[in-house]
Amino acid sequence: MQAVTGNRLTLGIGTSHPHMVEGMLGLSMEQPAKYMREYVEALLPLLAGEAVNYKGEKLSAAGKIEIMGAEAPELILAALGPRMLKIAGELAAGTTTTWVGPELIASYIRPTIDRAAFGRPQPQVIGAICVALTDDPDKTRDWIRERFGAAGTMPAYRAVLDRGGVAGPEDTAVLGDETAVAKEVQRFADAGATELLFCPVGTPEEQARTIAFVHDYARR
Repeated sequence: MQAVTGNRLTLGIGTSHPHMVEGMLGLSMEQPAKYMREYVEALLPLLAGEAVNYKGEKLSAAGKIEIMGAEAPELILAALGPRMLKIAGELAAGTTTTWVGPELIASYIRPTIDRAAFGRPQPQVIGAICVALTDDPDKTRDWIRERFGAAGTMPAYRAVLDRGGVAGPEDTAVLGDETAVAKEVQRFADAGATELLFCPVGTPEEQARTIAFVHDYARR
């Protein structure tokens, strides 16, 4: 991907969830943070084109990858818990969050990852948010609850929702008219988010309105 895109790739990785890792793939989800630290320690030199002979408690990796024209991509680690945020701050270029509002970024995500990155460049905090330009926020919350509500039962997501004091994914969405959404986007920036990943939600008309708004906002 780096070679064919002119080295514009940002590589995002994460641990996934027990129902997928264990239930669908039949792999172990024991000590996911420990596994992820070893995975990143082995991955980073491979991405840089270096020879690796890594032996950890959870995994081993040996070999070298050489692709003409490909530089090491920026590595972003999906992190919500303190151990994963520590790994992201110490080893990666930053984190991406899910079901996290600006208050939690300011009070927990940003200070935790910054402490871990002491002496390194300040990490990115990329916030993934559901957004809808809508005249009926309550109806759109119901739309989100029906489609994404199950995420609130996944341990990692449940923990961060509880930390943020919200009942479910629908309570982390950015909903309202253009003025309200722009104000909320600014709150994310003020909280320490360096980038936002917008997930348009709601009716087809609301999603189209949201996409048009985001394109316009990004050009400002």
